[in-house]
Amino acid sequence: YSKDRGVTWAASTGAFNSPITGVSTNGNSLGMSGQCLAADRGNGKFYLGKFAGGTDLIYSSTDGGATWTQVGSVNNGGTYNVRTPQLVAAPVSPACPSGGDLWLCDDGTYHNPADTGHGLWRSTNSGASCSTITTINRVTAIGFGKAASGTGYAVYVYGYNGTTLGVYRSEDYGATWIKLVDPTVEPINALAGDRQNAGRVFIGTGGRGVFQGQ
Repeated sequence: YSKDRGVTWAASTGAFNSPITGVSTNGNSLGMSGQCLAADRGNGKFYLGKFAGGTDLIYSSTDGGATWTQVGSVNNGGTYNVRTPQLVAAPVSPACPSGGDLWLCDDGTYHNPADTGHGLWRSTNSGASCSTITTINRVTAIGFGKAASGTGYAVYVYGYNGTTLGVYRSEDYGATWIKLVDPTVEPINALAGDRQNAGRVFIGTGGRGVFQGQ
């Protein structure tokens, strides 16, 4: 961690003693869209995810990354083979005006869709507890954009609704989803919702450029 904009660095303490990727198989390698570190602009906390075994662990730091404490965990149903897990902090919203709104996906890249792992979860208390989003699964990318109502945020995911893969948008924090038109190429490695224009999302692909959906 650095407190002088990267001029000097010091080793943090309290986190796990394995690579930051935290992936327990596939050579401890993380896919290009995997995200294990998140910053919360609502409360100044940092979060770190360890994705491994049957339980994903969530760590938090309140001192800029100097020290870390495990604050929560997620039972992933035994998702050992993950490539693009993500732990991301959502924008401040009326639902969480002081931050602490986290989304976590455990993609289960090498799993059969019928398996019980590879889920999508949300925490509204800085990772202390997480609720399963049962309406979507096998998510490999998460992004946020402006909500159609003008308050809160829209969440975008690339994953499965049942057995149908696609890019989905939710205006009610994951209770229901709207499927966007299928992009012309895949795989999709990143999503970023437009924070100024509701319904607009940018999609990053594996070598085929960036697409804009509306």
